[in-house]
Amino acid sequence: MMQLTEQSRQAWVQFLNNQDNYGHARRVLHGTDIDAHVQACWDSSRSTAKGIKADLPDIKVRRILEIGSSAGLNCYALQQEFPDAEIIGIEPEHQAVNAANAMHSKDQARQPQFEQGFGENLPLPDGTVDLIVCHTVIEHVNDVEAVVREMARVLSLTGAIHLEAPNYRFPYEPHLGVFTIPLFGKKFVKFTALLQGQWSQLNFINHLKFVTPGSLQRLFKKYGFCWDNRAIDKLRAAASGKAVIKKYRLIAKVLGVLQRIGVAPLIIAIIGTLGLYPSVLYTLRKQTHA
Repeated sequence: MMQLTEQSRQAWVQFLNNQDNYGHARRVLHGTDIDAHVQACWDSSRSTAKGIKADLPDIKVRRILEIGSSAGLNCYALQQEFPDAEIIGIEPEHQAVNAANAMHSKDQARQPQFEQGFGENLPLPDGTVDLIVCHTVIEHVNDVEAVVREMARVLSLTGAIHLEAPNYRFPYEPHLGVFTIPLFGKKFVKFTALLQGQWSQLNFINHLKFVTPGSLQRLFKKYGFCWDNRAIDKLRAAASGKAVIKKYRLIAKVLGVLQRIGVAPLIIAIIGTLGLYPSVLYTLRKQTHA
C-alpha cells in the first residue's frame, strides 16, 4: 500500500488541480478520494516497473533516468525493482516535481531524486545512464530529435532505453479518446474530435508531436541505435494467447481468431509493414553494444 502523509496528499491535490499541463488533456480523480487515486496510480507503476525489468532481464544498472517522470511513482516503483540504483526523474511541471518529492519516505534508505527540467537538455554527463525510461512523453516534447539526441548522449555503451508512446499512424488519438486519422494533420484531428464531442479539449492537440514508427526509427538510426520493436512482439504474443492487450481487447480477440485459422503471422507482418498498431514500444541500445 502507498501511504500518504498530509504533506504529500496536499501536493497531489495541487498536482491534480493543475489542468494547465501538457501531459493530460484533463486530469480527473480516479476512485473515491486522493488516497484511492494514488493507490491506483501506484499499482499501475508497479506493473510498469516489473514489465521494464522483465523486458531487460540481463541489464546491469547503476543509474536510471526517467524522462517525464510526472509525480514520480514510476521512479519509486523502479527503486523497488532496482534497489541499488541511483534513480533520477526529470519533469518540466513543477507541481508534479513537488508531488514526487513529497512522497519521500524516511524509512527507505535509497530514494529517487527529482528535478524540474526538459528532455532536450538533460543535466547529466555523457554516457552515465544505464537505463532510460521514456513512457508516453516523446509526443509531448518541444523537439523530438533533440530528446533522442540527448538520450544517445547520456546513455552508457551497455545501457538501454525503454520507450513507449502513442502511434500516430493508428486511427485513434488516445489523449482525447477519439477515432481519427492523425496522418491527415491536426486540423482534421480537431474536426473529428469536435464531431465526437471533445470541443473543450481541441487546443490540447496543438502541442502534440504525431510520432510514428517511421519518424522515430529514422532518428534512432541517425543517432546510432539498434532497436527491438516490442509492439510487433506483443501482437504475436496476443495472437498466440500469451499476452493481453489491455486497452485494445478487441484487437487481441481478432488476432486470436486469425491465429486459429492460420493467417495471423501474415496479418501481423502486414500490420508491421504499414505501422498500423496502437502504440510504439521500443527497446533501444547503442549499436556499439549490439
